[in-house]
Amino acid sequence: MNRKHPAPPNLGTRIRGLRKQKQWSIVQLSDASGISKSHLSQIERGEIGNPTIGVLSAIAEALELSISELLRDSRDSAAQEALGPLLHLAPPLAPVTGPSEQLLQMVRTTARELAGLAEHAASVCHRIDEDLTQIMNGEEGRGP
Repeated sequence: MNRKHPAPPNLGTRIRGLRKQKQWSIVQLSDASGISKSHLSQIERGEIGNPTIGVLSAIAEALELSISELLRDSRDSAAQEALGPLLHLAPPLAPVTGPSEQLLQMVRTTARELAGLAEHAASVCHRIDEDLTQIMNGEEGRGP
């Protein structure tokens, strides 16, 4: 079974923001990336929520970014959404007095790892739901 991995939330908004930072029209991004104007517009509006890696690569290259840089803020916001309910339970952090850049990098890495785990957990839950639906409908489960 072909399982699609969802694109990071707000990807279209992120691409539009990066395009506007360069003061580019959608036509200019289309010309630079080789992706049609209508396809880019659909991505920016969220109508295409899961663009192919080839499309993401072309957009990133046109914007002079790596794919991970293109997706970075989207992933960070997904991590913040996923962690939001837990963060209010954590005790307040003590003031940072040491190498804050290193600490910040460690926190970002941990947040990305947690976001990846949350995405994996959601995928597993979705598969379980599909299997349960099949069982309820009298079909055999897919198995592992």
